[in-house]
Amino acid sequence: METGLKRSTITDSKRRKIQLVVDEDELIIEAFYKKQSIGSISFSVRDHDYYPGQDYLKLTWCFLDKLGTDFVRCGIGTKMVKRMLNVTGHKIVVLNCDESNKSSDGSYPTGNALQFFNSLVRKKLGVCE
Repeated sequence: METGLKRSTITDSKRRKIQLVVDEDELIIEAFYKKQSIGSISFSVRDHDYYPGQDYLKLTWCFLDKLGTDFVRCGIGTKMVKRMLNVTGHKIVVLNCDESNKSSDGSYPTGNALQFFNSLVRKKLGVCE
């Protein structure tokens, strides 16, 4: 197995087996269905007041519909975030959860991202920037 890669298998809400690959070096988790990429979530390590004295991961990019919308809103993204939390041990911060405001770096959630980020916060898997 490649250095820094951790593999696991999850089941989505439609009972499909999804393979997850975490690249600890690049802080990316990618999802595959039958060896085809569904998409990935990227993170960056930050040090900030959200979690004083410790680094955290900021979710910086999320795209999970490479194989179409049939893989959206079926629990894959949430399980990917949980897996990244388990592998790295870092807490997670998502972009501003209010569509009217941009993040401190000028980025903002698009598409289904706002719903996804708010869902992560409700499930206590992350906090809003």
